[in-house]
Amino acid sequence: MERFYNVLDIQSPILKRITRNLNELSKQGYVYHKENNHSNYEIFNFKTIAIEEKTAIISTNEYWNLTLTNRNGTNTQIVNFSNEQVYFIKKINDTWKIWDNFNPYSDKIIENIKERSKL
Repeated sequence: MERFYNVLDIQSPILKRITRNLNELSKQGYVYHKENNHSNYEIFNFKTIAIEEKTAIISTNEYWNLTLTNRNGTNTQIVNFSNEQVYFIKKINDTWKIWDNFNPYSDKIIENIKERSKL
């Protein structure tokens, strides 16, 4: 999780949701970090909604291609999705960091993985 700290505030709601979702996938038996994992993403169509001295709001379109594998490598789930997200960014200690986002699909993605797999 430490690698997220460069772009996410450690107390942010988005980091708490990411941690919760990764823990949920782990409970399902999935591992995200494996050798030869070809997960990737593309973020495009950045639009500035608002920008002030210490806050900014942007929207993006995103495409995600995630590969999740169970611990023994016998069950792999490939999850592809595209969506629009809105990010709330704050200037904290003179550094811009993502504070929160609106992603209406995050819970649906986790549920989809649960439904499609039996580990």
